[in-house]
Amino acid sequence: MQNLNILLFEDDELLQRLQVKLFDSMGHSTTGVEDCQKGLEVLKKQTFDIIFMDINMPGINGIECTRKIQALGIDTPIVALSGHDRESTQEECFAAGMCAFLEKPTNKVNFNALISELLG
Repeated sequence: MQNLNILLFEDDELLQRLQVKLFDSMGHSTTGVEDCQKGLEVLKKQTFDIIFMDINMPGINGIECTRKIQALGIDTPIVALSGHDRESTQEECFAAGMCAFLEKPTNKVNFNALISELLG
């Protein structure tokens, strides 16, 4: 598997550190941001192979943030991360333009399966 440049939106500091550590331990380069505004600033300066988006963030939530990213013309695949695996949440994520849904915290097996499916 190729090494990826990952942008992770996660407002929970502990979960963000855990996910960054997991992704980086697999050879990827991960940038963590705690809210939509910071993420948008990073996206204006840097490109990523994949974005992991927390759904429930304070201020601008993950659904609206996804729409803002797409409005900038950024077509990087966006994967929803949520602690709630409800069908209605997944439908809302897909309707907003996200391409996949993972429960958090994720693990190596789920991450690798998703990456293989999305990026071949």
